[in-house]
Amino acid sequence: VEADVRLAGVNVGKVKSKELDKKGARTRVEVEIDETYAPIPADTRAILRQKTLLGENYIELAPGNPAGPPLPDGGLLADVYIQPTVELDEIFAAFDKPTRTAFQDWVAELAKATKNGRGQDLNDALGNLSPFAVDGATLLKTLDEQDAAVRRLIKNTGVVFGAINEREGALGDLVVNSNETFSATASVDAALAETFRVFPTFLDESRTTLARLERFSEATRPLVNTLKAPAGDLGPTVRDLGDLAPNLEALFRDLGPLIRAGRTALPDLERILREAEPLLSGLNVFLDELNPILSYANFYQARIAGFISNAAGDIIGGAGIGERYQVNVGIIEARSFGDPFGTPYTTLPEYDRGTAYLQPNSLNRTVALGVYESFTCAHAGGEQSEPDDNTDDRNPLTKNSGKRAPCFVAPPSLYDGDIVSRLDKGEAPIKPAPQGTEGTTPADPNR
Repeated sequence: VEADVRLAGVNVGKVKSKELDKKGARTRVEVEIDETYAPIPADTRAILRQKTLLGENYIELAPGNPAGPPLPDGGLLADVYIQPTVELDEIFAAFDKPTRTAFQDWVAELAKATKNGRGQDLNDALGNLSPFAVDGATLLKTLDEQDAAVRRLIKNTGVVFGAINEREGALGDLVVNSNETFSATASVDAALAETFRVFPTFLDESRTTLARLERFSEATRPLVNTLKAPAGDLGPTVRDLGDLAPNLEALFRDLGPLIRAGRTALPDLERILREAEPLLSGLNVFLDELNPILSYANFYQARIAGFISNAAGDIIGGAGIGERYQVNVGIIEARSFGDPFGTPYTTLPEYDRGTAYLQPNSLNRTVALGVYESFTCAHAGGEQSEPDDNTDDRNPLTKNSGKRAPCFVAPPSLYDGDIVSRLDKGEAPIKPAPQGTEGTTPADPNR
């Protein structure tokens, strides 16, 4: 009664009463838990442990699932959650007689060594065991590299033990402190035994891991040096992520309804796409024919827009009275259908200018050149950059002196590099409409 009850090494209550269970070889114990730690989960595990070698007992609780049901006031832990207690004499009984005799001698000598209260030194030594294990791989590697020095160290063992003999007081203190150390570790003897069991394997794995870490650090050093420059730019990014975090949180909260709806919507969408396969296969053939037309219409968008705008005015009619008519304007003269004597032309006359394959910005280039670019200037003796106001091809009907405009050969189209563009199935380049006097040949009348 009044024995401690501990949870994770912390005293959380006391034993208030105990009685022998008549139904079985066990003792029923009433435990009072501090309000700070009560109630405990119903699957909490309990075991009886000893504080010291003298046999002072306490109850150690292992916390169960905090999300599970709590143990009600006056409740009883199930038998499955009560761990069997291992008494110290049971451990000793596992050793043979010579081992027990040797252990008794060791404890007797240890008691003599710890009379002066220096058990703390041994406790400190065991406390440094963890960093020693971490540095063990590096130490072993260094010893391997310093093979000659290690040999000299072993050779001078007598000198070393002589020095230890001079410090026998400190060594005695280390042994004396073992009593307190074993008292402190009595409650964790099973864990300590497991630690010493796996310690050799841990050292081997640590040495391998440290060697890998060394190679990793050498390989990542250039990367770290490279990351130093953009690291300063991460500050604004992190701040922006902080501003974005509330929105992301709201987004993730709203994903629940979307996911639930997707459980039925996605299978439906899968069926739609599966049924749409014949349609999509047919569209592939159709789009191969349509896309080149749309590509070419995009290149001539200004011309097409002008055609549509002018068509609206033509349909409305003059003065808005709704009469439909089309005004045709053409430059026609006596030479339009043949020479002045009525003979049809069989070749291009020298004064002929123009082409039937106008580019989207041909009118803009005409302003810069002073004349429409021609399909060819071969009939005019090549390109002519200046007009000729005095020629000998007079018009016998009008008696006017002949005049010839400059002649410039139209450059290849920016759409496909040809004078005459041809649309091919499946070929639909994205070519922006030319702007201003843009072209493959500069529209410069002084060139």
